[in-house]
Amino acid sequence: PPRSTRKESSAASDVYKRQLKGWVTFEYEGQGTFTFHEGDSVLQPPKLPHREIEHSEDLELLEITSPATFDTEAV
Repeated sequence: PPRSTRKESSAASDVYKRQLKGWVTFEYEGQGTFTFHEGDSVLQPPKLPHREIEHSEDLELLEITSPATFDTEAV
């Protein structure tokens, strides 16, 4: 899969990600690059600039946000 060059920041108060299948690599500004595998989870703080670097073909990722509607900004 192609790499993303777009960084995003969401105004959601919390973003919970649970890796159901496959793997995905995210870059979090000021934190580094992390690869998540099946069974991993992460609680992403609000307004943290991030981007998806790459993912497996069989990626299944559950993402739960609070609040349910929010703005996403390119940064």
